[in-house]
Amino acid sequence: MSCSMLGKTVKIKSARIAGSLYDSWRRHFDSKTGFMIAGVMGGSIWFINSDHGFLPAATAALKQMAYTFLVSGFTVKMCENLAVKINHKTAALVLSVLIPSAITIFATYAVHSLKGTPEPLNSTMPTMIGPLFFYCIGDGEKMRKSEKGEEKLLMR
Repeated sequence: MSCSMLGKTVKIKSARIAGSLYDSWRRHFDSKTGFMIAGVMGGSIWFINSDHGFLPAATAALKQMAYTFLVSGFTVKMCENLAVKINHKTAALVLSVLIPSAITIFATYAVHSLKGTPEPLNSTMPTMIGPLFFYCIGDGEKMRKSEKGEEKLLMR
């Protein structure tokens, strides 16, 4: 593909650019996990807020689902990357749990504190199980990568 700019023809390597963007996206975002966690979190938030009526509960659940898909996709991949990149196993697991957990809990509470969620603290409670989930991901990813000898795979 080519493009004319100021009288000069410039060749654009769209396939290479698209491939590079796709590779970068996969290194930093886990869409499969994002969808799964969004469904679970959205359902639990709807259940928590269902006493306040359908519309408020649905509003809170949809906000949670959208937020969870985007943030958990990046957060889970960040957890994996931290667990694999840091060589000291204890430090890798602690950091791969604490950093994503702190970001997730703070951001979830901030989103639910905005207008529209009847019980923001209770809506944040399911997010607090994240540290256990992140620990399992970090530990499993570190073990899987070290067994295959792929220590530098995720963050080149």
